[in-house]
Amino acid sequence: MHTRSIKFMVRFLPVVVSVFLASSFFSPLQAATVRSFSPQAEVSQIRQVRVSFSEAVVAFGDPAAAAIAPFDIKCSEAGSARWADDKNWVFDFQRDLPPGTQCSFRLKPGFKTVGGNGFTGKSTFQFSTGGPAVLRLRPYEGSSIEEDQAFILTQNGAATETSLRQHLYCEVEGIHERVPVRFAGAPERAALLKNFAANEDPAKVTIVQCQQRFPNEAAVRLVWDKGITTASGVTSTTPQNFSFTVRKAFTASLACQRENANAACTPVSPVSLSFSAPVSRKLAEAIVLKSSLGRISAQASRGDPDESVYSVRFSVPLAEKTAYSVVLPANLVDESGRSLSNPAQFPLAFQTADFPPLAKFPAAPFGIVELNADATLPVTLRNVEKNLVVRSLGAKNSPGTVSELRISDDVAIINWIARLQLYHESRIMLNGKPVETRSIGLLAKEPGVRTLNLPAAPADADPATRPFEVIGIPFKDPGFYVVELESQKLGSALLGKALPMFVRTSALVTNLAVHIKLGRENGAVWVTTLDQAKPVAAADIRLFDCRGKPLWRGTTGA
Repeated sequence: MHTRSIKFMVRFLPVVVSVFLASSFFSPLQAATVRSFSPQAEVSQIRQVRVSFSEAVVAFGDPAAAAIAPFDIKCSEAGSARWADDKNWVFDFQRDLPPGTQCSFRLKPGFKTVGGNGFTGKSTFQFSTGGPAVLRLRPYEGSSIEEDQAFILTQNGAATETSLRQHLYCEVEGIHERVPVRFAGAPERAALLKNFAANEDPAKVTIVQCQQRFPNEAAVRLVWDKGITTASGVTSTTPQNFSFTVRKAFTASLACQRENANAACTPVSPVSLSFSAPVSRKLAEAIVLKSSLGRISAQASRGDPDESVYSVRFSVPLAEKTAYSVVLPANLVDESGRSLSNPAQFPLAFQTADFPPLAKFPAAPFGIVELNADATLPVTLRNVEKNLVVRSLGAKNSPGTVSELRISDDVAIINWIARLQLYHESRIMLNGKPVETRSIGLLAKEPGVRTLNLPAAPADADPATRPFEVIGIPFKDPGFYVVELESQKLGSALLGKALPMFVRTSALVTNLAVHIKLGRENGAVWVTTLDQAKPVAAADIRLFDCRGKPLWRGTTGA
């Protein structure tokens, strides 16, 4: 049975081959096509023609291929042809085609591919540049423009002044009719050409202004309408629209930080004067802030003395509960020479408020306090209650104190660090609503919290000369502590609600420093003292992951 099947296959093979050869012999040759031709129809800016064929037309790399021209060309403009590869042909004109140019490219009769295939489909392609069209515009479309902006239009060819007056115009938001243009005078035109179009053919450049001053922040369109013609009579048939927005009026505005929208300016936060347009640094620094206590000169941001600035600031702190006024120089103008549109607001008067309440630790949510160097955690206080609530391990809470929790368990320390990081000056979701973490006390209900009495501020403390006090919270024993202040005044001022505000940090009170060096295969850990920088022997080293799982434990040597 196996032998017969082999004989069958041998007899069948010639039949299959002969059928394949017959079908190949009688199949017609496949026709080629012009896959793409660009440009076509009316295009305002033309410098090159690109043609792509469906299959190889020349043997790429053959020196004779350069002489093969696939098209009969009818065009008033000269150019040169080249093959980009075996399927793509390029014709480069010697210059940008002027308006009114018409060209026709017809595939030569009998032209064939390398494989001998003829062409079917479209074989004649035409294009024209139409009438005058804008190629480049200054300022660029979408720009913010001046109230009397001049427009510099570079065209593909010259246009008659008569047709420009009839078909070039402006449309301005709020004005329900076309606004005609006026042509720039000879001196103005020469200066603009020199500065902005030095390399352009002046005959192809039109410089105009709209005959009406634009309102500030209005939308403006410059319309190059159809009907604009060349000297030879070729007329544009496609309109071009260019949109702009007029710049804002020149204004100056004061900005300061306030505890709420109706409050006076906070005296410890920056007070600035901002301009809607740039002003020379010399004029900006001539602005002064006056009060019964004297004058404060404006300060511009550092930079080139000749550059312009958008704002100035006044040094702080200012005096609390004091009336100030911003006085401008009489000749204040922006870099375009515009005077203020709101001069009646100046001298601009404002009032400062009381110094805002403040309670701040130097490092939060974690810091290190050196044990043998008068172990004290400083806290900066201003205009808060004389008796703050401060909680700590081993005592009941009482008014006028700071809360403190000492933690000795390693896992608990890791968890507290993560918790403090989560609650540090942020917002969290509680019952589906965002809640300010500074309104949440972490130690109020914790077991083992003790209360610390803060040292009193000096009796002669004058808010005008001493706007804040730095008070130290002492520590006697080493360890990890969580400290939290509670202030009703802070809550009212900074949270905007009649709720207490909590300020907290954690502190590691120690005389030890841990050093770690990691290698590719292992690591080294050693301990030194902070006060003498000497190695510490028999230090108990424990390594945990971020969830508190113990990973390794060892003891330092001598």
